[in-house]
Amino acid sequence: MSALSHASTLSLEELPRRLIEHWRKVVAEAPLSNEPFGNFWIQPAFPEDVYERLLASMPDPGLYNPLNPKRWARADGTSTRDQLTLTDANFGRMEPETEGFWRAVAHALTSDAAKRIFFAKLRDDVGLRLGVPADEVEDADAWVQAMLVRDIEDYRIKPHTDGFPRVVTLMFYLPEDDSRLDLGTSVYVDKGRVMGLAGKRFKEVDRFPFRRNSAGVFAVNDLPQRRSFHGRELISQGSGVRNSIIQVWTSQFQPGKGGARQETFPCHHELDRETA
Repeated sequence: MSALSHASTLSLEELPRRLIEHWRKVVAEAPLSNEPFGNFWIQPAFPEDVYERLLASMPDPGLYNPLNPKRWARADGTSTRDQLTLTDANFGRMEPETEGFWRAVAHALTSDAAKRIFFAKLRDDVGLRLGVPADEVEDADAWVQAMLVRDIEDYRIKPHTDGFPRVVTLMFYLPEDDSRLDLGTSVYVDKGRVMGLAGKRFKEVDRFPFRRNSAGVFAVNDLPQRRSFHGRELISQGSGVRNSIIQVWTSQFQPGKGGARQETFPCHHELDRETA
């Protein structure tokens, strides 16, 4: 029996509620780091049976599109970062046996209930970002986007903060094992323009480990002395594919313009009553 067939007994109707309850527990238990900006790491990011189903349900790479071929491409023009947004249009392109699973996962991810869990953990930095008291961040309106991402050999991204209107970035890491812990996202501090003249402006101070069934989460900020610099060094030859789910919450609607900028949607409230 295939891994997908074995995992097919998973109740898709109950899955969104299970995920919300799971995230509520693991996020509450995760140690919070406030330096150099609010961030934390969780494991397991999904219940183990859900993670096994997730790995067995990864969409065909042919369904992905280059995220930004002008920015992330090899010398020959081939893309090094591809994405598949978790939207109705793309669910309809998936295999029938996996479409329902991804719809259920996305339903949990894009809920107001999920937003409240992650915003509450990062309340101080989110409050700074939104200009509201920390105890009000859970009630803030937010827009959301979730996408599957494939980072391929030769991909890299320089230290950056993510910028307005993003509020929180969530990165689910999806490796099959822990053989490439180094492939996680790096956290940096800005040493200033003078150090930049010597090519040493950014210093790596931490790195989310690319562990099986884990996730790194951080609050986006670009205030002086509170800037969420993160990035990824070159993925070297032989590293394989770095699969992840990247989810972002924004403080306002962000229209899609193609490439790296995709449309965001209001968080839905359909799970609020079920998971209260």
